[in-house]
Amino acid sequence: MAVYSPEDAKVIIKVQSGTDSGGKPILKTISFSKCINTVTADKVSAFSAAVAPLVEYTVRATYLQRMDSVEAA
Repeated sequence: MAVYSPEDAKVIIKVQSGTDSGGKPILKTISFSKCINTVTADKVSAFSAAVAPLVEYTVRATYLQRMDSVEAA
């Protein structure tokens, strides 16, 4: 049976930098890599809330992206 082995994680924050000529939002991505891959959703949310006032644009979404290796057990 194969198992996952945690390797890395990063927090991705999407911000809206404006709108295009059609009124659709223009989104940009800010990434913070080398995060602890066992971080909780509450801590990711708190991190995003702490970073939001430091960012020039409005935060629209926050994601946690994990990378695990798959190993045979």
